[in-house]
Amino acid sequence: MDLTALVNVGSNTTAATPAAAAAWQSLAPQVTVTSVTINSAPVVKFTVKDAAGKAIVGLANYSQSSTATVKGLTNLGFTLAKLVPGTNGDPSKWVSYNVIRPVTVAEQGGTIAATASCNKTATAAATWCGTYPTTDTQGTLVDNGDGSYQYTFFRDVTKVKDLVAGLTDTADGLSKKADLGDLSYDPTLTHRLGIQLGGAAPGTGSNNPTANSTGAPASVNMVNTANAVYNFRPDGAAVTASRDIVKIDSCSSCHQGQVLAHGSRKDPNYCVTCHTDQIRYSFSMEAPASGFTLTGGITGTTQQKRAEQAVVNGRAVGNLPNFLHKLHMGNGLVKQGYNYNANGGAMLFNEVTFPQNVNNCTTCHDGSATAAIKTANGDNWKSVPSLLACGACHDGINFATGTGATLADKAKDLAAKVAIGTTQTGHVGGAKANNAQCVLCHDAVTIPTYHAAENASPHNPTVPVGLKNFKYEIKSAAATATSVTVVFKITADGTPVTFLAPAAGMANPLTGFTGAPGFLLAYAKTQDGVTTPIDYNNLGNGQSNAQPVSVSIASLLDTAKATTVGTLAGPDTSGYYTATIVGTANVFPTGAVLRTVALQGYFTQVAPAAARHTLSVVKMVGTDAARRSVVEPNKCGNCHEVFEGHGGNRNIGLGSEGIVVCLVCHNPGLVTSGRGIPDVTLANWKFTTAEDAILTAWGVVKTAVNGALGFPQVSNNFKDMIHGIHAGKDRTNPIAIARNRGASVNLTAGTQSGAITLIDGNEIGFPGILNNCESCHKAGTYSTVPANTLVSSFEANIAAANTTTTDAVNALKQPNVYDKVTTPFTAACVSCHDAATAQAHMTLNGGQILVLRTAANTAGESCAVCHSAGKEFDAAVVHK
Repeated sequence: MDLTALVNVGSNTTAATPAAAAAWQSLAPQVTVTSVTINSAPVVKFTVKDAAGKAIVGLANYSQSSTATVKGLTNLGFTLAKLVPGTNGDPSKWVSYNVIRPVTVAEQGGTIAATASCNKTATAAATWCGTYPTTDTQGTLVDNGDGSYQYTFFRDVTKVKDLVAGLTDTADGLSKKADLGDLSYDPTLTHRLGIQLGGAAPGTGSNNPTANSTGAPASVNMVNTANAVYNFRPDGAAVTASRDIVKIDSCSSCHQGQVLAHGSRKDPNYCVTCHTDQIRYSFSMEAPASGFTLTGGITGTTQQKRAEQAVVNGRAVGNLPNFLHKLHMGNGLVKQGYNYNANGGAMLFNEVTFPQNVNNCTTCHDGSATAAIKTANGDNWKSVPSLLACGACHDGINFATGTGATLADKAKDLAAKVAIGTTQTGHVGGAKANNAQCVLCHDAVTIPTYHAAENASPHNPTVPVGLKNFKYEIKSAAATATSVTVVFKITADGTPVTFLAPAAGMANPLTGFTGAPGFLLAYAKTQDGVTTPIDYNNLGNGQSNAQPVSVSIASLLDTAKATTVGTLAGPDTSGYYTATIVGTANVFPTGAVLRTVALQGYFTQVAPAAARHTLSVVKMVGTDAARRSVVEPNKCGNCHEVFEGHGGNRNIGLGSEGIVVCLVCHNPGLVTSGRGIPDVTLANWKFTTAEDAILTAWGVVKTAVNGALGFPQVSNNFKDMIHGIHAGKDRTNPIAIARNRGASVNLTAGTQSGAITLIDGNEIGFPGILNNCESCHKAGTYSTVPANTLVSSFEANIAAANTTTTDAVNALKQPNVYDKVTTPFTAACVSCHDAATAQAHMTLNGGQILVLRTAANTAGESCAVCHSAGKEFDAAVVHK
C-alpha cells in the first residue's frame, strides 16, 4: 500500500500538534456509502476520502466519560430512519429508529431521574432509556486502513419497537413512548442511512479517551464537515418510494455549505433523519400562550423551558418541515415570542429576516424538470399540502377550530398599529382535523397562485392575473456639452411599450399605469486633489448628498419642459425610444468623467392595482472609461433573488448585468441623513415598539431640542455600507443607520408621511460565511484599492460642529472642510474590522479614520504593501 496516498487523522490518545489540528480543521472529507445490511444490528460499509481523492484513515477514535456506560465514536455519527408512506392526504414521513440510548452509570445503578424514561423494573436494572432521535456512535467501527470502513450499529433496529414498549413514561408527561411512533421494522419500506463526520480534531478539547478537556489543547473543529445519506430497502428491492424535497445546494445559495447545526450537520437530507415528529419526546406539551404571544421558555429548568416551546398548535416545532419553515418565515410569523429550545439564541424565530420574498417556495424546493435544484419530490410544496408544512408559516390559524389570524390579518393590524390578533378572519375552509381535504382547495395549480408575488422573479415567475411584467434596456448613451442622448426600450410581457404622445403637463405616460421610470445621470469630477476620480461624486449638479440628477420619462414627454428638461422621440421599428436630455442643471458638466446613465423606477398599474418593480439597468456614456465593477449582482441574487432598494425604485439581483445601479447614489460623498429630522417630526413620529427600543439604545431623545443630532451618522458609500450591514452583529460596534426619507407630520390631522428608516446592525446576522468575500465580489477585484479612489465621508459638518438640525441638512448640500472622512483602503476594511486593535493597526500603517477632509492623505496609506494581490497577507488569501 502506498502510505503517501493516505491521510491519517491521528489518534486521540495523545494531544494533537498544532499542525495536526490545522490539517484536521481544513480537511474536506467525502463520505460514500457502499452498502447497508440489516439482519439484526445494521452493518454499514463506507469509504472516506479527502478533496484530492486520498484515503482518510484513523477515524476509529472513541471516548467514554465518567458518567457513560459505553464508549462512543468522537467524530462519526450514524442515523437510520424508515419512510412511512402517507395516507388520507398525509405526506410521507421519516421515523427514526435511534430513539433509545444506553443508560448512564447512575441509571445502571438504579438512580433514574424523574425526567428520564427507562426500562427499569422491580426485578431488573435499566438497560435502555428513551430519547428524541439521536445518532448511533457506540457501535463497532472497523478501519480497514485503506479509507474503507465497516460500522456495526450498537442498536438492533429490529428490536427497537419492543425495547420502547418496555419504557416507563415519566410522571411529568413530557416523555411518552407513544410520541416515538410506530417503530416496527419493515424491510419493504424505503430506509435512509445518515453519516456525519466532523467535530473536534483528535487530541483537542474533549476528543480523548476520557472525554475530559481539562489540560487538553483547545478544540479545533473541522470546517468542511461531511454529511452523507444513503437510501435503500433492506429487502434488497429497488427503492420506489422517496421523500427527496430539498438539495443541500438550495441551502448553500445563502449558507454557502457551512455547518448549520450540532457541530457537523448541514445537509437537510441528513437532518430529516432526526428532525421528525418524534423530536417532541421529552418535551411533549403545548406551548403556553397569551393570545398570539408564546409565554413559555422563560423560567424553570432547562427541560421545562424547552418543553414550553417545543409544541405549537399541536405540532412539534422541531419536525423539519415545521422548523425550517418557521425559521425562514421569521419575523413574518403571526405568533410572537418564539424561543425554540429556549436557548435565547438563534432559535428566536421572530428576530430572523429572510433575505428575499418568503413566497419564493422554489428557492428551496423545486421538482420542475429544468430546475438546477431539482429533486424527486421537490414539488410536494404545491402537490401535497399539509397542516404541518402550511401551518408552519401560517401559524396564526388554529386548523382544529378554523379560527385565528391570517398573515393578511397580521399585516392589517401592524399597519393600524394595534395588537396582532385584533383582526381574525380565520381559515376560509373552516375547521380541519386532518389533511384529507386540503387538496380540495389547495392543489398544484392554485397553491402557486396563492404564493404569487406581485413582481415576477426567477423563483416565483407567476404573478396575479392581469399584472404586467416589465423589462428595461439601454442600448446606448451619448453626451455633448449641451445634451445627453439615451436610446432605450421598455417591454411589457415581452412587447415594447408605446407611450402617449407628448403633451403639456404629462404625468402618466403609459395607458393603464401611473408614474413612470426615469434616468439617473451620474459622473465624477475633480475632488480633494484627485483629478480623475474612479468613484462617482456628482459634484456641481445642485443635488444634496452627492446624488445624481433624476429625469423622468414623464417629464421628457411634457411639452412644457422641452427646452428645460428634454424630449422623447420614437419608437423605432424595434421599439426603441430616444431620450434627449437638455438643460444646464441636467446635462453632464465640463470635465466630468465616468459619465453614466441608469434607468430605474417603475410604473404602477391601475387595475389590478400594483407597483411593477423592475430590474434597473446602467449604461456608460460613449467611450468613457467604465466605473470599475467589483460586485457581481447575480451573486446578490443568490440570497436576495431580487433586492429592491428604496421602495422598489432601484433593483438588482438574478438577471442583472454590468454596473450595480446602487453605486450611482451610494458613492463616497453619501452620508446618512437622520440628523436633519426637524424637532416637531421626531417628537411626534409614530415609531414602532422595536424602533423605540433602537432609539433608546442609540441614546436618541425624541423630545429634545435638536434631538435628531443624537442620531449616528455614517458613510453610505456602497462598500462601507454593505460591508457594515453584512457584518451586522459580528462587528464590535454594529453599524447604525438613520435615514430621513422626507418624513413629516400633520399635527392637525394626526397623520404622517414619508419615512424614517432605522437600521440596527445588532439585529443583522449574515447567513453565509462572512469572510468569503466572493459571496459578493468578483474574483481578483478586492485585494487592493485602485489609485484615484475617493475618501469616504462619514460625517457631514457645515461648521466645526453642527448645532441645529438645519445645520445638518445644509451640511449635506456639498462637501465641506469640516466633514470627517476615512481614507479608501481603510474604509473598506474598517467597515467589518472595527475593533480598536484593528483600527490601531490601520492608522499605524497610514490609514486615517474620521479625520477632517482637509487633513486626509490617501497617499499615506501603506495597506497595499502587505495586503494587495500576491503579497504576504493578500486580502483575497487571508479571507479564504
